[in-house]
Amino acid sequence: MSEKSLESSFEKLLSEHRRGLKAYLLTIVQDYHLAEDILQDTSAIVAERWELEEIHDFWAFSREVARRQALLAIRNMRHQPVPVSEDALDSVFAAFEDLGHDPSDSRIVALQGCMKKLPQRWLKILDLRYWKEEKVNSIALKLNIHANVVSVTINRAKSKLADCVSSALTVDRVKL
Repeated sequence: MSEKSLESSFEKLLSEHRRGLKAYLLTIVQDYHLAEDILQDTSAIVAERWELEEIHDFWAFSREVARRQALLAIRNMRHQPVPVSEDALDSVFAAFEDLGHDPSDSRIVALQGCMKKLPQRWLKILDLRYWKEEKVNSIALKLNIHANVVSVTINRAKSKLADCVSSALTVDRVKL
């Protein structure tokens, strides 16, 4: 494939997926400007790999690069609380897998609303585990609870987010 043709097809695919990638990043970092910066970094990385003709599934590859860039940005901002656990990111990743080119705004709004419904204690555990990178036993000691409670809480938070988003989207469809 010619260089001009590769560049043209890359720009077309990036244009098609830009909105979905931006929505995905906004869900993760919840900061418009940071999401835009990460999207630019993601685009540059994907462009490099595109030129090498290493990409077979543009959406999946771009989304994974965006996810990794977002996690890197979050880790670089440790002093700022981030309300999304890595388990929740996995759920978001799975949700966006089905969306393809154009994720609906209602899914994003639903996820953000569902995260606000999690108990403070759950959010604290998720924050300690994923953003402060503490071990389960360390969290248990710090919060004076059993390590199994920490593990179960993390799993329940992930499940609750998935159920809540599904329920919210079902209610929205019924209203239509």
